[in-house]
Amino acid sequence: DDAADGARVPPLRHPKYPHLFSPLNLGPDIGTLPNRAIMGSMHTGLEGHSIPKLLVPFLNAEENHDTLEDLAAYFAERARGGAGLMVTGGVSPNHEGWLGPFATQLTTADEAELHRAVTDAVHAVRVPTYSDDGG
Repeated sequence: DDAADGARVPPLRHPKYPHLFSPLNLGPDIGTLPNRAIMGSMHTGLEGHSIPKLLVPFLNAEENHDTLEDLAAYFAERARGGAGLMVTGGVSPNHEGWLGPFATQLTTADEAELHRAVTDAVHAVRVPTYSDDGG
């Protein structure tokens, strides 16, 4: 990180975890993480759904969560907080892993494009993301 005046700011150090805030090289295929703080996969309730628009009014859905913008904002905030790696969760990689009717999946090009809102928001903060959902 750079200070406001352009000077290099040394990473924080803790005697029990001296390397926690040091970069970690994961090889040429993945790259280097800015630190070793990892945010594991979790369900946030912001994963959205894939309810067909025709059915939304019949299901008394209070809000139509057919985008992942709220989830994108959630992960971007954690990226700004300094997470070195974040693993997204709550999105099924296939029908067998489906969390429930109309739960968000990552099985088609359209669903992958929908999920891009999350990775784009995080990458705008310059933190790599990897998904345990297959994306």
